[in-house]
Amino acid sequence: PQQPDITEFLCQKVKPLMPYLRHICVLGIAEPFWKDAAFKILERLDFVQFKNQCEFRTNTNGICLNEKTITKFFSLVEMSDVSWSLDAATPMTHRKIRRLDTFDLVVGNLKKWIKMRGANTRHKVSIYNNINMLNVQEMSMMVQLAYDVGVDQIILLPTHDQTGIVQLGELLMNEKNIKIFKEESEKAKELADD
Repeated sequence: PQQPDITEFLCQKVKPLMPYLRHICVLGIAEPFWKDAAFKILERLDFVQFKNQCEFRTNTNGICLNEKTITKFFSLVEMSDVSWSLDAATPMTHRKIRRLDTFDLVVGNLKKWIKMRGANTRHKVSIYNNINMLNVQEMSMMVQLAYDVGVDQIILLPTHDQTGIVQLGELLMNEKNIKIFKEESEKAKELADD
């Protein structure tokens, strides 16, 4: 069921703490850059006053991060750690998992993000991939993509069923398929080490 939106309540509680925070993480909204949701939160918190001391963190699917949005973000935020959730290394797998034909758009936006941040190491960027039977065979390609694009890190971890909320059954790592996960993990690690 749809949960009530308590963003305003949380902003009111956090705002007095802003002078003391070194990191703030915006999660819990479907996509933080859709309809400028993250920017509205930053505005409510008067974040610009504290941008030299507070790192902004979030996860994104990358769809909304076009050049205009990236420019706006970098003008408001001095330090960030943004994880791009791709969950795939090919358009076909991305479509299976995300149910949207947006892989090329997202990777293009990620490349723009990295180009626009330039040599600024205060803006960290990672790719975050949940691994399951739909994408386990792409783990090495995920590592290669992360290297080719130039992210700071890649995170590969088994998809979690969120304590039974997400019913994925045999797609999740289990006793029947753990050998596949192990083999693909070893290949990906070997590639990463090279």
